[in-house]
Amino acid sequence: MKIQDAHFYELVVSAGGAQRKSRVYNLRISELPGEKKSYQIYYYDCGTTHAFQGSIVEDTDDRLLFEIEGGKRFEFRPLAPSKGAR
Repeated sequence: MKIQDAHFYELVVSAGGAQRKSRVYNLRISELPGEKKSYQIYYYDCGTTHAFQGSIVEDTDDRLLFEIEGGKRFEFRPLAPSKGAR
């Protein structure tokens, strides 16, 4: 999925059979050094920057699925700009 600066994303967090949906802003992904493909994700939500380390499970044109230790999954999808947005 193409990551855009200053863009909103729909986030679905899945853990333990439960899901939580929210809208997040300014998603960033950094590859961490080392032999194992490991990444750090950052996003802004409710006045706080969140950071997690894990692996990318799926990366398609319209979806990024990220998993951290313990099986918690983060699914990001780009939100289309609202009508009338500049």
